Amino acid sequence: MAYTVSVLLDDADARIKHGMTAIMDFILEQQTAWYTLLSADLTWQMSKKSYSIAEDQLVLDACQKYWDILKAEEKVVVDERRLPQTQQALDKTQALVRVGLSISGA
Repeated sequence: MAYTVSVLLDDADARIKHGMTAIMDFILEQQTAWYTLLSADLTWQMSKKSYSIAEDQLVLDACQKYWDILKAEEKVVVDERRLPQTQQALDKTQALVRVGLSISGA
């Protein structure tokens, strides 16, 4: 009878160890799956942030280009307004040069 109890105890011990091993393996698999999910979620969140930063940079670049165009258009308007004055100054200078050349050439 002692042998039978000993065999039963050994068998029960082996089953418990096997069961514990199976439980530990299951827990490890679950933890691995959970960490994989967390890692994927963090990667997704970082990708969304990177996309948002790139999108913001694109909008900022577009605004800067638009402001550069507005500034260039304003410069064209100012330069066009100055053109008649500049042309008058050129005509006056050319006339003075011609007069000076004709006086010195006489």
